[in-house]
Amino acid sequence: MRTHQSARRETVPLDFSENEPRLVCPVCGDNYVHPTGIVCLPPGGDGRGVLRVDADGVHLNPVVEPTARGVTIVLEFVCEQSHAFAFRLQFLKGHTYVARTDGLKAAGVPANTIWRN
Repeated sequence: MRTHQSARRETVPLDFSENEPRLVCPVCGDNYVHPTGIVCLPPGGDGRGVLRVDADGVHLNPVVEPTARGVTIVLEFVCEQSHAFAFRLQFLKGHTYVARTDGLKAAGVPANTIWRN
């Protein structure tokens, strides 16, 4: 088993104050966080298309060109203080890279919760 560690780590902020860890907003620390989108971008090569699931439903655009060599999955969120953020998972050659991003929605587009009770 390899134990390489990078000098820079991406962290997924979690709240451990209850029985199970909860995601918190990386901007303000609010633990009331809602999913707003799941995006899967195609891998390089002959792969095409982007799949998006959001409050408006499931969307497929079959002609989108690849953005990287491996498949990319983006999980988008918004906290109850209206901070939108996302985590990008980039798969490449057996590795999964994690980075925090602002998500893939255009600036100024409201982030609606996918599901809520």
